Amino acid sequence: MLWHFQTLSTLIRHFGLQAALAVYFTRQTTRDVAEIRKIRIPGVDGDISLRLKSTDWEIFMQVFMDKEYYIESTAHAEALNHHYQSILSDGGTPVIVDCGANSGLASIWYSQLFPRAVILAVEPEPANYAVLCRNAENRPNIRPINAAISDQPGRITLHDPGYGSWAWQTVESACGEIEAQTIPGLLPSVPDGKPFIVKIDIEGSEISLFRSNTDWVAQTPLIVFESHDFLANWHGTAHSIFSVLTRERRDYFLEGENISAFSHSLLGPTTAQG
Repeated sequence: MLWHFQTLSTLIRHFGLQAALAVYFTRQTTRDVAEIRKIRIPGVDGDISLRLKSTDWEIFMQVFMDKEYYIESTAHAEALNHHYQSILSDGGTPVIVDCGANSGLASIWYSQLFPRAVILAVEPEPANYAVLCRNAENRPNIRPINAAISDQPGRITLHDPGYGSWAWQTVESACGEIEAQTIPGLLPSVPDGKPFIVKIDIEGSEISLFRSNTDWVAQTPLIVFESHDFLANWHGTAHSIFSVLTRERRDYFLEGENISAFSHSLLGPTTAQG
C-alpha cells in the first residue's frame, strides 16, 4: 500500500492529477512483464509505448521523472543549444547517436529537446528493439537500428545476466546473431550530418567501444554515459571511457547514473584559457 501511495504521489507531482491517474491505472492493469501499453504524459508529443511491469518502468522514471538527461547548468545548456542552431544555420543536420537505446525513452527525450536532429537509436536485443520501433513510429527523427555498437564492424552474441530487459550484454563472436556497427560507420547515413550528442548505456561494452577508432569523440560536443563499473567489476569500464575523453578538456556533470561530458573546444567560450 505504501508503494502505491508513493508512486501515485510521485506521478502527481511530476505530471498533474489527470495524467498521473491515467499512467498509474494503466500500469496497475498491466498483467504481464512483456505486455506493451501506451501512456501519455505532459510535455511529450504522442504516445509512449512501455512494458510497464518490466525495467522499462525504472527507465521511464529516470528519464521523465528524475530527468537524468536534463542539463542543470544554464551555461552548458545554452552553449549546446547555440551549437545545435549553428549546425542548422550552416545547412547541416545535428546527429544524436543513442547507443543502447533500449525501448527508446532517451531518444524520445532528445527528440523533444532537439526536434530537428536525427537520432540514430541503436539497440541489439530484439524485444527491446520492438518497443523502440513502436516509439519511433510517429517520431520520424528517431531511426531505430537493430545492432550493437563497437569500435569495429563485426558480430556479437547477446548475454542475459538476469537483471531485466535494461541489462542485456553483448559479447564479441564471429558467429554472433547480431551485427556490430561503429559510430563513424553510422554518421554518414545522415546527409550533411554533424556529430552532436552521443549517449552511451551499453552495459560494460564501453571497453570495446573506446578501445580504438575514437576520432568521433573529439568531434562530439556532448557525450553522456554510464560507466558500469558496478556491473562489470574489475574490468575498468570508466577507465576505458575517461582514458579517451580526457585527451581534451571537458566539463563533467553527474546526474543520477549519467555523466555528461561537455567539450571545451566545441562548446566553450572563445576566451577560455587552455
